[in-house]
Amino acid sequence: MRKVMIVFVALMLFTAPAIGAGIEDVERITPAELKAKLDRGDNVLIIDVRSSGAYAASSVKLPGDVRIAPDEIIGRVGEIPMGAEIVTYCT
Repeated sequence: MRKVMIVFVALMLFTAPAIGAGIEDVERITPAELKAKLDRGDNVLIIDVRSSGAYAASSVKLPGDVRIAPDEIIGRVGEIPMGAEIVTYCT
């Protein structure tokens, strides 16, 4: 099973069921912890799960993130590299 970390609690309702993990399998991560992982060069994939409209209207974008809306995760699971820690976020 892939390890999933969530920046915001509300995302657990969208992402955990979509990828087959239960709520008890989801860990939270703070922005500082994510930065430390990125600074160390850990294998982390950041997924922006905002809707297309929210994404387009926002100036907040993390370098290197991939935007996959919650309702697209199952159809795009092949784009998620095996072995990467997955961090989802929204604003």
